[in-house]
Amino acid sequence: KNLPEAGVSVKDIKNASRFGEIIHHALINNEVCYQKKLSSAGAVDIHYPIYQMEKNARRIFKIWAGIIEKKKKKGPKSELLWIRIFKYYLLFVIFVISPLAHVVFSVKRILLIRKTTLEMNRIKNIC
Repeated sequence: KNLPEAGVSVKDIKNASRFGEIIHHALINNEVCYQKKLSSAGAVDIHYPIYQMEKNARRIFKIWAGIIEKKKKKGPKSELLWIRIFKYYLLFVIFVISPLAHVVFSVKRILLIRKTTLEMNRIKNIC
């Protein structure tokens, strides 16, 4: 067997009960902010380069959605053409741009360590 099993690993499933205990305790005590407890238990592991790529992807997806929505008004052929264009754009971004962006954001994190650390701490402690 050369590839790992698809989905969530057996180890992660067995260790998930620690999060359930935190959530259960919070629900019983009507706590609305238990993110810090989950973070300290290892539930949140945010990688800065991936976070930045996701943030950019969300913005770009809204632009593409707007373009496709406008083309939809011109008819189904126009909409289908732009959906196909988006599909190839997406493949290009995933396989060509994303690896480059990962390197750029990793370097950015190193160069701006204080700013990026503050940003990541803010994200982890949202409540």
